[in-house]
Order: sequence, then C-alpha cells, then structure tokens
Amino acid sequence: MTKIACPTSEHDLVFPNLDGKPLRRSIALRRGLWPALRRAELRTVNVHSLRHSFASALIAKGSPVTEVQSILGHSSPAITLNVYSHWFRATRTTAMDSVVRDLLSSKPEKSGHKVDTGRTKQPRAKITHLSPVAISS
Repeated sequence: MTKIACPTSEHDLVFPNLDGKPLRRSIALRRGLWPALRRAELRTVNVHSLRHSFASALIAKGSPVTEVQSILGHSSPAITLNVYSHWFRATRTTAMDSVVRDLLSSKPEKSGHKVDTGRTKQPRAKITHLSPVAISS
C-alpha cells in the first residue's frame, strides 16, 4: 500500500504545491476536490460548502456550540450561533430526560441540591420518555 505524504514546509500545509507553498484554490478544486467528488459520484461543491456541511454534521450529532466554534475558528460562540442556530434548534438530545431523571431520583446529586415536593414518600412513576416542550414568548 502506498502511503500519502505531504512535502514538509514552513507553513505545515495539508495540501501544498510541490514546493511546499500554498496551493491555489482553483487548482485544488479542479485537480483535486472535483475529480474526487466525480469518482465518488457526489455532486460538485466548493470548500465553503464542505465546511458548512461538516459544521452542520457536528451539530446534528450533538456537539456543543463551543466545540463547533473552536473547530471552525470563530472568535466567539455568538458567531457560530448566528450562522448555525437553525441546526441547534433542530437538534434534540437526551439532556432534558437526564436532568428530570436526576431530579426525580431517590438519591440526591452531590451538588447539594435536593428536590423537595413536600409530599410523603410514594412510589414514583417510571419515566420512559419526555417530549421537548415548546416555550412561546
């Protein structure tokens, strides 16, 4: 098996030209990305589309906004939320179920907080699934 290696350069680039300098975007697209996409029978996209798709996939898998912000190099999470907020709104995690289970469990968390319902001890109903609740303003 042949191993792919990039020439070493002062810029430590992933896709340098033969001299180790930055590859022009048009050349990288025409000679690298677009032929690879055709061979894989995928539609033609540009680098920005790939970046946006990658970020959207991270969010869809439940990555926190601060992680996505760091990976993309945004200066603040606010920029990431401004661009990708529609994905965060559409992403559902098990966080709410987990918090409710912790609050209703018979053992209080080590945080020092305890749920006090003011009732006597009665068997609690088993929670199998909670649906997200929409809050309107």
